[in-house]
Amino acid sequence: MTNIAEILKNATEGLKLYSMIHGGVELISAREAGAYSISVRYGYGVQCFDEYGKYFNQHGECVLFPSEDHRDWKDWQKVLMPQCVGSVFVGNNEYQYCLVTNDKIWVIDKLRKSLTGWFTFSVFNFNQELRFATAEEIEQCFKELDRQGYKFENGEVVKKEEKKWSIYDANDGDILQTFDDETLIFARISDNCAECYVSYNSKTKILSIPKRGVFYFDDFNCIMRPATQEEKYELMKKLDDEGYVWNQEELRLERKDKEFTTNDFKPFDKVLVRQCDERNWQVNLFSHIVPGCENKKVYFCLEYAWMQCIPYNEETAHLLGTTENYDGPYKTWEEEE
Repeated sequence: MTNIAEILKNATEGLKLYSMIHGGVELISAREAGAYSISVRYGYGVQCFDEYGKYFNQHGECVLFPSEDHRDWKDWQKVLMPQCVGSVFVGNNEYQYCLVTNDKIWVIDKLRKSLTGWFTFSVFNFNQELRFATAEEIEQCFKELDRQGYKFENGEVVKKEEKKWSIYDANDGDILQTFDDETLIFARISDNCAECYVSYNSKTKILSIPKRGVFYFDDFNCIMRPATQEEKYELMKKLDDEGYVWNQEELRLERKDKEFTTNDFKPFDKVLVRQCDERNWQVNLFSHIVPGCENKKVYFCLEYAWMQCIPYNEETAHLLGTTENYDGPYKTWEEEE
């Protein structure tokens, strides 16, 4: 005898079947072997059958079938699959998902991870051995469908609409391209314009580094888009040729190999500070500089004011906690007499 409970164990509740006792019924659940393995609903009542579809589990024969016209479980797929819209089936070879839609069966290849195509019910090979997919397999099937840019909607597999990019999707530091060949590093939106750190026109070959670069736009005709890798490379190469480098981590444009001055300190920069050569270097956050006694600079930080101050970075990190003297390019204070 055919183990019907094994066939239906992952089937969706509400699957229409036929009982010789009650006529048309709907599946409630199918569990492991036993006298009450399969439960169905008829009208307002509930009926149970054993795993072989028998009403009396020790006597009689199967009285539960795919349909009134198909009283055999040999080719159950051909009868049940078309009514299981949204259900997923897996072949015994385990490498294909079969997703049932309103009028087709879509095949998703698990090995190639590709939507291999679809078949109408009239040409689909129902003779292959198929089973209802497990909950995990169903989740994997729809994830793969989503990965390939499709979705299941209203009983159909449809292509997902790609979200149109908007200037409001841009983040600080993103590299964008305008309609007139201007590549820019986006900063922020202010009023009805986009501010940038730097811009480069690939036609005129002009690099602009304004204090406030502005490009106007409106909601109906956005003149910008994300730059391609080639456009990004061209901008970075131009910056390099002009002696600049873009600091993506700190979101600022910097000169290469230039003399370091007190103007290069910015509020909240990480710094190492101390009062004199005999003291240990400490970590602090920079605030501002004011003239001190004998025109010596005083470096105000988050905590206290200091006489010596240098940026804290990979080049200077080894000084932290030591009294080692520093004569590198970041030294901006006058020598002690």
